[in-house]
Amino acid sequence: MRRPRSSSAAYPLALSAGLLLRRRALGSDSIYRVRAASGSVVEVEVLEAPGMKPGVRIGLCSAAACALERVRAETGATAREIVPAAAR
Repeated sequence: MRRPRSSSAAYPLALSAGLLLRRRALGSDSIYRVRAASGSVVEVEVLEAPGMKPGVRIGLCSAAACALERVRAETGATAREIVPAAAR
């Protein structure tokens, strides 16, 4: 019989408020700022994403948020400064 995974073992790196997350897919980048993480839901704010308006807040499940690339904690930089034009 398989033992259920604990949430702390499945998601060892905490997603703290202000952390910037990036997703690269199909030649485009999306940048999100973590606003709050509680239990199995992480609230993020869209900074830049194809087809989405900046400032929109969405909820991601913890697994999806943990799968995103951690860019860095927010330092006042804009999304365009974080993702160089050559990488877009």
